Amino acid sequence: MTDKQLDLFSVADASTSYIVGRSPQLEMSRKTLLVWKQRLFTFQERARQEPSTTQGSLIYDVNPQPDHWDAEKIDPFALPRKPWDFYREQYDPLSEGQANIYFVLDHAVPLLLYVGETKLSIKQRWKGVHDCKEYLDAYVSLHRKYDLEFAVNMAFNVSVPSDHHQRLALERDLILRWRSPFNKECWRYWGQPFQRRS
Repeated sequence: MTDKQLDLFSVADASTSYIVGRSPQLEMSRKTLLVWKQRLFTFQERARQEPSTTQGSLIYDVNPQPDHWDAEKIDPFALPRKPWDFYREQYDPLSEGQANIYFVLDHAVPLLLYVGETKLSIKQRWKGVHDCKEYLDAYVSLHRKYDLEFAVNMAFNVSVPSDHHQRLALERDLILRWRSPFNKECWRYWGQPFQRRS
């Protein structure tokens, strides 16, 4: 009985063969990349200069939050820079379990590309699989291909709430304020030109 069952699924008996193809990966042209970066820069520069019109937190209206917990008052570009591949070094810039919000920036323009949060050591967070590393790889590769200047760095804000829900809310507020293009919440604004290769 088992032999007959196997015969039912024999490839040799199939009348048609199936070919699974992958759709071609589209790549940004040099001009499109420059226009994309200019649009992002224009938006983020305006966000940097103007206060947001979003409603403040009702929780914090009763108990005012410190400036370093306020997305409107955090300037990622003013934080100390670390190389984007810092996680390969022996030195870990943050102590184990030190909650933080981190930023991936291109200081050449300048652009804020990604906002993330973790309660782990940032080195642990970046050692493993992280979609943003793949987006960065594609971003850097495209800049090298077109011989364009880039200066990708990381910055860390360790003065963040220890409470996970408050930290997530701060991360969300920062993502929405800056519309960082590698965060999925902002793909509707900028598309996914550096999406993961499948």
